[in-house]
Amino acid sequence: MHWKLCTGRRVIEDFCVKLVEKVADQEIVTRGCLSDLLLYTQHREMMPQVRRQGYCGNAKDYQSYLMSQLKGMTLAEVVMGLFSDQHEDYKRYCFCNDWNGCNHSPPRYRNSQLSYQTMFAFLIYKFTSFIF
Repeated sequence: MHWKLCTGRRVIEDFCVKLVEKVADQEIVTRGCLSDLLLYTQHREMMPQVRRQGYCGNAKDYQSYLMSQLKGMTLAEVVMGLFSDQHEDYKRYCFCNDWNGCNHSPPRYRNSQLSYQTMFAFLIYKFTSFIF
């Protein structure tokens, strides 16, 4: 997998965004940068106001639907993300920090670079302990 660097106008703290939409029986996952998605009105108006590391929230239009249809504890569980109605369509935004770019797996070159650095440090340690 490749890392995607955020190219849009930088916001205070940029995040990677995973948009999960369920329509009928299909679940569609879209990944992007918060700064890029904020350029589009449909995302800007639907995104939850709370955006922080590890947070997932329902789109605003889904929240208004929930408020009119669900009551009590079920409503609280759905809003907090603890329970989801399996039969209804939904749109959900999840946020994470973009320190290394936006993706869920580390790039290969960084792993190999770390391996080389670790091996080099190990060899230096062995060499110095052998000499002294």
